[in-house]
Amino acid sequence: MLKLDVPDELTLATSYAVWNDYLGYTCGFLDGPEQMDWTGQLTSEWDELQVTIPELRREWIVRAKPYPPDADTAARIAADPLLREFGK
Repeated sequence: MLKLDVPDELTLATSYAVWNDYLGYTCGFLDGPEQMDWTGQLTSEWDELQVTIPELRREWIVRAKPYPPDADTAARIAADPLLREFGK
């Protein structure tokens, strides 16, 4: 688990719901939207902001600590050959 202090001008906040709709469109599962709305405006009371950063810089790390997965997640990781490396 990381706690970061990233300069605001290097973050991009978008609507989680809008991003999922746009991702669904680009993957061929939904009819639209054809353009991503980058304003970050939330669409409902259940929507949340998701924030992305261009990279991870050491000087942005405020705190780091292990965050082990729960037993079900650990079992799924162990059973998936593509995820096994993450469990080590």
